[in-house]
Order: sequence, then C-alpha cells, then structure tokens
Amino acid sequence: VIVIAMDSDISEQRQFEEIYQKLQRDVNCLGDENRNTRRRALEKIRRETLQTPVLPTAVINGLADRLLKPLLKMVSDPVEKCRSMAIEIITRHCELVDNVDSSLPYVLPMAVSRLGGAEIVEPSEEVRLQLVQFVSLVVKRCDGASLPAYLTDFVTILQRIITDPYPEIKKESCQLCILLAPKLPGHFHMQSESLMPSLVTTLTHQHYRVRVTCLKAIGVAIQHGNAQCIDTVLSHLAQRTFDHSPQVRSTLVEILGGWLVDHRDRYSYHHKLLPLLLSGFTDEIPDIRRQTWETMEQIGRKYAEENKDDLKDKLDWEVSGLENRQIGEFPRPCVGSRIIVCRCWSKILPAVMRDMTDWTPPTRLKALGLLEVLLIHGEDNSTHHLEMLLYGLYKSCLDDDQEIVQKSQKCVQLLGNFIRPEVWCHLILPAILTSSGASSTVTANVPVSSSMCTGCLMTLAALLEGSNSDTVKDHLTSIVETVVSSEIRFSSYLPLQVQLLAAVTALIHVAGDLCAEISYPIFKTLLSIIALSPDDIQTKAQDGLGVLSKQLGMDSPDILFATHSQQLLTELKAQHHSWVMVSPERRLFDLLVTSAGFTVSSLLNDIMEIFTSTLQVEKDPEMRLSFFSLLSRLLMNSEKTRALEEQFRPHALTIISRMILPNCVWSGGRTAAAIRTAAMSCLWALLQSRWATGDMLEAVQHDMMTQIMSCLDDSNQSTRQVSCKVLRLAFILLQGHLDVDSLHQVYPDLLKRLDDNSDDVRLATIKTISSYFSCFPEEYDRALYKAHMEAIYKGMLVHLDDPSSNIQSEMLEVLKQAAGINPRLLKDQLDAVRHKHRVSEYCDQLADCLQQML
Repeated sequence: VIVIAMDSDISEQRQFEEIYQKLQRDVNCLGDENRNTRRRALEKIRRETLQTPVLPTAVINGLADRLLKPLLKMVSDPVEKCRSMAIEIITRHCELVDNVDSSLPYVLPMAVSRLGGAEIVEPSEEVRLQLVQFVSLVVKRCDGASLPAYLTDFVTILQRIITDPYPEIKKESCQLCILLAPKLPGHFHMQSESLMPSLVTTLTHQHYRVRVTCLKAIGVAIQHGNAQCIDTVLSHLAQRTFDHSPQVRSTLVEILGGWLVDHRDRYSYHHKLLPLLLSGFTDEIPDIRRQTWETMEQIGRKYAEENKDDLKDKLDWEVSGLENRQIGEFPRPCVGSRIIVCRCWSKILPAVMRDMTDWTPPTRLKALGLLEVLLIHGEDNSTHHLEMLLYGLYKSCLDDDQEIVQKSQKCVQLLGNFIRPEVWCHLILPAILTSSGASSTVTANVPVSSSMCTGCLMTLAALLEGSNSDTVKDHLTSIVETVVSSEIRFSSYLPLQVQLLAAVTALIHVAGDLCAEISYPIFKTLLSIIALSPDDIQTKAQDGLGVLSKQLGMDSPDILFATHSQQLLTELKAQHHSWVMVSPERRLFDLLVTSAGFTVSSLLNDIMEIFTSTLQVEKDPEMRLSFFSLLSRLLMNSEKTRALEEQFRPHALTIISRMILPNCVWSGGRTAAAIRTAAMSCLWALLQSRWATGDMLEAVQHDMMTQIMSCLDDSNQSTRQVSCKVLRLAFILLQGHLDVDSLHQVYPDLLKRLDDNSDDVRLATIKTISSYFSCFPEEYDRALYKAHMEAIYKGMLVHLDDPSSNIQSEMLEVLKQAAGINPRLLKDQLDAVRHKHRVSEYCDQLADCLQQML
C-alpha cells in the first residue's frame, strides 16, 4: 500500500509539473500590455486547470497555490472580461482545493480593495456580484477558527456592498451576512451593530426578494450579535408589518419568532417585539395568521417550561372548562402566551392607544388589530387598563373609515365578553351622562359633546352585544336610566340617534325575558328616535318596537301603545305649557297621537287639554300651525272608526270655540294668514266628520258664522275656498236652526264671492249657495222679503252669462233650485236681463223650468 501511495504521489507530482510547465508562459503573458494576449492566457489557464475529468486534488492544490497571486493581480485588470475570467478561475479553484484558509491573507485584501472602499472601485455590476459570491464561498469553505482575524475585513465589505445599487448584489451580500454570523458567534457580537445602518437602508428596497433576504440577514445578525441592535431596527421592522408582499411579512414573523424563542436577551425585549409579532394575527393571508399563531404557541410553551415553578399556582388555579374556548379564528392561547402578553400590557398599551389616533388610516387599523389580539390574550387582565381602553375606543368608534369602526366595535365586544358589567358600567355610564350634559353631579374624563356621546353609546352597544345576558341583568335598570335621559333621547345630532337606537336594540336582546321591567323607558326612547329621525332610521326604530313587542309576548306594537301611551302622555302633559315649534316633546306628542291607533280614544281628555293649551293665540305661530295639521289628521282618521267618532263627539264644541274660532280672528302677516287657513281646514274636517250636530252647533252659531264670513273675504285664496266649503257644511248641519235674519245677513258676502278672481272659489261658492237655499224655512214670507230675494236673484243671474261654461252650468242648477222660493219674481228678473246675455241657451232652459213651476 505504501509503495502504491508513493507511486501515486510521484505521478501526481509529475502531472502537476507538466501542467505548470505548459502554463508558465501563459502566466508570464498575464502581464502583457495586449489585452487579447492576457485574455488568451486566462482562457488557457482555465482550460488546463479546470479540465474534465477534474484533476487530482493534489494537482489542483499545487496549481491553485502557484496561480493565486498572478490571478489576484488580474482582478484589477482594466478589461472587464479578464477580471471576470480571473475571478471565475479563482472561485473554481476555491471549490476544488482541500483548504482555503491559507489563501485568506491574499484573497481578503483584494476583496476589500475592490468592494470595501468609500467609492465603488469595480465598475461592473456582474464582476462585483462574482466577487461577493467568491467571498461567500470562502466563508463557507473556511474553518471558523481562521475567520476571526479577518472579521473587520468582512464587516468592511458588508457595510459597502449591502447598499450596492444592484439588487442581486444586495441579496448576495445579505446571504454572506447570514453565512458569516454563525461562523463567528463569539466575535460577531462586537461588530453586528455596525452592519445595522446598511441593512435597514436595504430593508426598503423595491424588490420584495431583496427585502426578504435583508430581513433574514437582520434576524441572523441580531440572533448572533448585540441585542441592542433591536432598538435600531425596531421602527423599520414595524414598517414591514405594512409590507405589500406576503413573503416579507411571513419572513418578519419568522425572525421575530426566532428571537423570542432563542435569543439570550429575549426577556428584556418581549414588550418591544411582541407587538410586531402579534400584528401577524391580523394579516390578510390565512397562512401568515396560522404561522403567527403557531409561533406564539411555541414561544408560550417555552416560556411556561422555563418558568414552570413560578407558573405552578397559575396552572393549578386555571379555570376549568375554558381550555377549548375559542374566540376568533384560533383556539384559546396557551397559558405561557397569555402570561407573556399580560406582563407586557402596561408597556404595550400606551403605544397602541397613541397609534389609534394616528393620522393615517392603515396605522389606526393596524393598532386596533393589535389591540384585538392583546384582548384575546389578556382576557380579564384588561380590567386594570379599562378606563384607558374605553376612552381610546370612544374616539375610534367615531372614525370616518368604516373598517376602523367595525374593528373598534369588535374590540369593545371582547371587553364585554371578558369583563364583568359592574366594572364597565361604573366607567361608561358616567361618561355617557357627562358627554351628553345630562348630569352635573356625575363626572367622567370626557368632554361634553354630541360626537363624544355618540362614541360612548356605540361603545355601550358593543359591550352589551359582547356580554352575557345573565351577568347584565342586574344592571339593566341603571343602563336604561342613563340611555333614556332627555338630553340623549331628544338630541338633534343624527349620528347620536343612530347609536342610541343600536344601544336600545342591544338592550332588548340582552334583557330577554326581563324586558317587562324596562319596557316603558325603551318604548319611550324608540318613539323619541322615530319622532326626531329621518325615514331610514324611523323604519329601524319601528322594527325595534316590533322586537320589543315579541320579547314581551305581545301580538303587535298596538298592544305596546295601549300599555304605555297613558304614562307617556301624562309625562308630556306635565310640560306642554313650555313647548315651542322646535321642542322635541311636541314632535313626540305628534307621533304618539298619530301612531296610537285605537288607544287614542282612551287618551282624548288629555290630548284635548294639550290641544286647547297649545292652540291659544299667544302661543308660537309655527307651533299652532303644526298642531292644526295634527288636529286635522286626527279628525280625518276618526272618520274611519265608529268608536273613535263617539269618543270625539263630546269635544266638538271645545275644539270649535276654544281652538279654531280664536285663531280665525284677522291679524296681519303671512303667518297669521296661514293659521287662519289651517283653522278653517280643521273646522271643515270637524264638520265633515259629522262630530257636531245642528243642536250642538246652535250654541256657537253666531261666533262661528261671524268668523266664517270674515274668512270668506280673506286675502288668501285657500282660506276663501276652504271657508266656502265650511259654510256649505254649516248650512247643511244648521238646517232648521237659522232664522231668516241670519240668512239675510249671509247672502251679500256669498254674492260677492261669485266675482272672486279664482274659478275654484266661485265654484265652491255656487255649491255653498245651493246649501244656503236648503236652509230657507217653508213659511218664508215671499212678499215681506221680496227685496232680499230680488237682490239674490239679480246677483245670480249675472253669472248665468259667465265667461266660464262650468260656472254657467252650475249656476243654472242652483237657480232652478232657488226658483222654488219665488218663481214669479225670478221670471220677472230673468225677462229683465235676458236681452243683455250673450248666449240665451241657459236663459231658455231656466225659462222653461220656471214656466213649468208657474
């Protein structure tokens, strides 16, 4: 064997000498001035030394040693092709030789000179990439014991090439860092901090693969380096949580998990690294969320194992039955994870609260996502920080971004799930009262504003949604008393009304069978929302009435009205003297009267008392208009139900004498004119509904006829037209109750209205005259009152030749009716004016009718 080995060595030595002899001239040509000569020499060296099959190791070792220095000189050749070929040959030699440690004193100075200078010495990106790959190969092949002496050279190279403009070089230099750090665990610690500025600069590169590799390099550098570097890179890592690339975010989770599991100083940096890691739970990619959960579980298990003696009591007293509880996407966190998070709460939470008010929506959303994860891990330990949490969530619930609002509500629901109601009631109820201005005795650290009250109500609704009904039932009364305060119910701020409805709806669902105890204040609040809100919110509030009715076992909301309307009306009646047009109580009264249905019949006494007071002439004119409108609707609706009609009848005279007639008295101004029109409309509705009989109207006949005749001459066309209609109904109801003198006092004004500038008024007047003649008694003295009848006939015959054919035809019918009183007189009047008419058709028809009567 020894002989064979000696023969092999001699053979390899002879082969080495032969090859080197062949290359001796080419080695000398490497210094030639002609670039082509140098290039051909390099090509021959590459061909001879890297031939296939591969030369024996001993031969390669000898050739590499002899050729290293001449080839290193060629790395500075002015021709790029020659430099590239020289680096290629050196790299291949490095791969094939047994040991590269002996070449470090020659290789690294060359690499530093080409890559580590303040300015880029090597102009070619491809050559620089080859050099970096060569240095990486040297690190990979070298024994760790040889590298510490050259650590400074490596760091100098890395500081420069990590920031190289060429992306491939950036990636390769980060890979070099990843290779170097584990090789020098004891020495790299002193130099790692100097690499951080270059690495964090590269961390924002536009190529995601560069960012991924850079993150890995940072992870390895800090894992084997100085833990204080974490402070340097922390803000830059936080920005990567917003990175658009899932690969980058996944890598971030990976390196953070590595530090929190294996770094020797990890306990000191839990509060700084956990927020970044926990943000992975809110990632849009399910795989990253799953990776984050698995990483957190690994961290928690290791922590529990390392501190099992300290956690013994915690594990022994763990509440049973919660092991399988799942809130969100993943199972309940392990005890180690929960404890780590709880111990960092006081340090993490202030920063989260600050980011929740950041000016950029993505930051606010990320902060709320982190808060959600903290709450899931912290569970009831968040009680200690509840005041700070609620104050921040009040504001977040008011955000313009709906995604942020939804995330805020989810966080509040978690608080409701984990914290008992007696704790959060003590904080949120005073905040609601203070922000609404409802209480001067109970104060909270919140400003008085409608928007803040809106945020508080939204928070309360979410707390109720997240709470267990069994734990809330003892606090329902205090919650309801707070929510139904008049300052909140009667707010004109629309968002507040929306959130008040949400809070009340949540109360109904949480109360369940206990709704009977709080049904009245909830009923009152829902009606207030309907009264003060636009149509879309009204519909939702009406749905809320339906839900409340079902919870109480009622068939419909009508039963709810029957149960609570009297109590609500009593409250409204107590303060109606101070109402004005904008009073919310007035609008609530309006809604109650129009929505109570059959229940109104049992409330009429109180309703009429309120109407009587609010329709006094000294009250606000706009409010009187609104009440006349309400009264008209009430009167018209009463026609549909016989029971209501019977209940309304006793109040007819009160309505006429104390509400309508005082408001018909003339006074100047458009508002007064509108009130007269509204009053007349109400009188028409009342008479049309037949509430009042002729016997009842006889008591107010004089005053009523006086005001009607006054309005008949009003400047407003609508008033005149309605007055004609009212007078017609009055004549119908007062048949047999009007004396002759009263009848004679009316016709001059009626004839005057036949000349009105509005055809609608004139037609209404003709119909009124028709009813007027029906009031004449059978024993009417024609001879005695001939002058009156002559004036009436004369005024009517003029309009038998009216420009309007409608007027003519209507007047003809009325004259035929009027002819029955004194046909001879009417015929004489007709003969006297007949020749003056343009068209004799209507005169002829009337004459024929009179001829038959005579």
